[in-house]
Amino acid sequence: MSHRDYVALVPSQYGHSLRVSGPLGARPDLNILRIGYGIGADAPIFEKCWKMRLSKSIEGLTFTFPRSGPGGGSFTHMEEFFVVTKDIKEFLLERSGAEFDSFPIKTLNRDGGPTVEKYWAVKCITRIDCIKDEMSVAFRGRHENRKVVSLKDTAQELELSEELIYEYANYEGNRQKIYTQYQVQHVFLDSSRIRPGLKLFEPHFLPSILIVNRNFAQELKALCKGDCFWTLELTDLNGQLKKLFVEMR
Repeated sequence: MSHRDYVALVPSQYGHSLRVSGPLGARPDLNILRIGYGIGADAPIFEKCWKMRLSKSIEGLTFTFPRSGPGGGSFTHMEEFFVVTKDIKEFLLERSGAEFDSFPIKTLNRDGGPTVEKYWAVKCITRIDCIKDEMSVAFRGRHENRKVVSLKDTAQELELSEELIYEYANYEGNRQKIYTQYQVQHVFLDSSRIRPGLKLFEPHFLPSILIVNRNFAQELKALCKGDCFWTLELTDLNGQLKKLFVEMR
């Protein structure tokens, strides 16, 4: 397949997402990296640590839908994982060619009663090193003086303590490496690295988006109830998002 057969799958910004309550798991303390640097100094800035696996703490969380009634939509994109009904979970596991972490979760309606349908947290854990990072670019800086930089030049690494390795490591066993996740403009893929039959995956070092086969995305959206996710062309990602936000007003 050509790289043109793939699009980015990102969270839809329509309406309200699920409210989450319960004991939260640990995340790396990024703020401590900045201590000791003066204001305006060249302090290390690690934008965000992304989970590579479904959090072990998820079984203790409760997800509440924003509307009353018999239940919410069948697919909610929670940035690092999906909340889906059984039929959507089975479709993803059976048809996407990808591997997933999944766990049944507690879900409530807005009035506090349990939802009629059962829901699962599902996270795609198939990662493919297929981004042409010297060709792919992002914007850096404010609009009036922003620069275009290659994704390769935005790469950051962070060493992880032992208790965080399982959920966060994606590089050299005990490190997280990511490209910038903000103002990504163009993503170019080496489609020869994508195995036949794989229709959904996370590109290595760019966990803020998932890559999905265009036809598979249409099939998935047809099965889902509600405004579940957006698909974007891999060129002019930032411009497409801005246009969608304007249309929402």
